[in-house]
Amino acid sequence: MSVQNRLSTDRKPFQPQTLDDAAVEQFISQLQQRLTHDLPGRRALRYRSPQLSYGRHCGPAPRTARQAAVVVMLLWSDGGWTVPLTKRPLSIKHHGGQICLPGGRIEPNESTIEAALREFEEELGICPLQPELCGELSPLYVYASDNLVHPVVMACRRPESPWVPDRIEVDEVVEVPLEHLREPGHWQDRLLQRPIRRVSGNPEIPPPLRFVASGLRYQQHWVWGATGMILAELAECLPPQS
Repeated sequence: MSVQNRLSTDRKPFQPQTLDDAAVEQFISQLQQRLTHDLPGRRALRYRSPQLSYGRHCGPAPRTARQAAVVVMLLWSDGGWTVPLTKRPLSIKHHGGQICLPGGRIEPNESTIEAALREFEEELGICPLQPELCGELSPLYVYASDNLVHPVVMACRRPESPWVPDRIEVDEVVEVPLEHLREPGHWQDRLLQRPIRRVSGNPEIPPPLRFVASGLRYQQHWVWGATGMILAELAECLPPQS
């Protein structure tokens, strides 16, 4: 089945039949409206960006940057929404061990939406059930991997089948309740450090670089960096709680 056929166009996958379904349809409609107006953009991204990152995340991306897409797939089940994230294996070169959104490089002749859906299926092993496009968040340049990331927001019912993650790319699937993003107390700052490469010919080992980064705490996980920044912007775009 093609990507276009999976997306809702002339039909609505959440046609109201009960009060619960009507609330879901209203939520999607409100979110679509919010994502078509001015986005929080740099204000939200800068608020949750790590120290020393301005010019990396908020500056203009190089013309040679790779184009990539990630998907924020809102899953409806048992009266609530969740967002599936993936924990990367430590063996991966970029962002190993970190929590990420499903996504990857946009292939030639592929749209942002097509790439987002393809990566979702490849990483999680499940085809989303009639996903409805809600909109897109602000593009974000990721310095470490030289990717200009385009976040796509979709909504669908949660698949009944268990996840079948690609073990090369995914160590664990983490489903975060959407309401968890709203609570300011779930966002926290941490002091991180990274080693600095020794200059050739200099015997001294430089001290590590220390910096503060903001992230989302969920259970034993901490979501920061580009993924945290994308989720922070989404949180500001969510319709008010009823």
